Amino acid sequence: MKKIYSLIACIILVNVAFSQYGQLQNGGFENWSPSTVYDFPLTWGSSNQGPQGMIPTVFKSSDAQVGTFSAELRSVAAGPNPDTLSGYVFHGTVGASGPSAGIPYTTVFNTVKFQYKSSMLASSDSVYLYVIRYFGGVPIEFLSIPAIGGTHSTWTQGSVTLTSTPQQQLFIGFTIGDPISGNLVSPGSWARIDNVQLYNGAATVANIPDPSFESWDAFTVENPDNWNTLNTLLAPASLENVFKSTDAHSGNFAAQLNSIANPNNGDTIQGALSLGAIDLSLPNPFIPAPYNAIPAGFSGYYKYTGSNGDNGAMQLVFLKNGNPVGSITETFTNQSVYTAFSSPVILLDTPDSLVLLASSGNNPGSTLLLDDLSFTGGNVGLEEFETMAVSIYPNPAQNEVFIKSLGTFSYQILDMTGKVLLAENNLNQAKAINIEHLDAGTYIVHITSNNTMTVESLVVMK
Repeated sequence: MKKIYSLIACIILVNVAFSQYGQLQNGGFENWSPSTVYDFPLTWGSSNQGPQGMIPTVFKSSDAQVGTFSAELRSVAAGPNPDTLSGYVFHGTVGASGPSAGIPYTTVFNTVKFQYKSSMLASSDSVYLYVIRYFGGVPIEFLSIPAIGGTHSTWTQGSVTLTSTPQQQLFIGFTIGDPISGNLVSPGSWARIDNVQLYNGAATVANIPDPSFESWDAFTVENPDNWNTLNTLLAPASLENVFKSTDAHSGNFAAQLNSIANPNNGDTIQGALSLGAIDLSLPNPFIPAPYNAIPAGFSGYYKYTGSNGDNGAMQLVFLKNGNPVGSITETFTNQSVYTAFSSPVILLDTPDSLVLLASSGNNPGSTLLLDDLSFTGGNVGLEEFETMAVSIYPNPAQNEVFIKSLGTFSYQILDMTGKVLLAENNLNQAKAINIEHLDAGTYIVHITSNNTMTVESLVVMK
């Protein structure tokens, strides 16, 4: 791929992603899980581990002729002015300009047989077999031979006849299309390859490692649960820019978004955090997530370090049938400590989906930390709060706050002088508390359960 595409500045609406309800799931960024970027065969080299590896083109297929797996090679179009990317697997070494060395192999062979399935979209499309023989470290034979074409829905025997030239090292591989000659394959074409065997005449000879593609591993990257980032795309180039940070407002973790420079072309790659999926192959990459509640407010905490006067931003667009019914824009300026933000939610109708996108800014070096994002009021209610890990939400709050603890508990809300303003005992699981009469400011909350007191702070905003 020629470049990593910069974030599109405007949000335009596409298809629906995974479901959200009234409250944001994992708005405190406590839960993170590994996401598979791609699988790769352990013994074979592959295009997934090469310079185009940001777009996987080799896949572990459980449709196998022998054993458990086969290797599926795909031709993929990537980018707004699409490059055609070719999947390939090989034994040997590939350098900046192509194959550069082979694996030790001295057995004489003159035939390569293999099993395959394929779907080639054009009659001229082919999978090529590469065979390069080395003697004394010098290539003495270089063959690129069309080996698979057409559409074959059942496992089919492929066979390529070669010379009987002796070698000390062998480079052998398969590629969908031939990038070296420029004979590329129509995007969307694929071929599965399995059970590669070497022959000398009618007799099998010593085989290459893992001829049936049984050994695979996965390249993974960590993302916050229920959120989407560019990490999966950027990780193969070690350019991830959204991280789990221990610098949290509450709990153990926050989300850290970094703006970085693309080393290939100097473009800025903004740290992006999206509620819906991100698909940069689409003209409009930020996909709405289902959302059908009517909250009264949206709040959270942030820290920000802007490079060269930069600002971070967050935009929410509520939609019904693809049309906006409400929106919120937050701008994040330099703040060295966690700073609360809160906005009212004003909706023209009940939404069916939501775009929520946060970004770290336009200049490399800008960093945004986010924590405790939540919707408040309206019909975002106690039932959802009972399934959440936090003790108090929303926080900041305006008119109502929910407090919970395991089992039976009591609470006290105190002002900064220690005066008890609200208190209740013998509560079970969770309690909704009206705080309309409290002035704006910071309060102390004592939550006692099983003779253990937890102390929290509560910010009331008007």
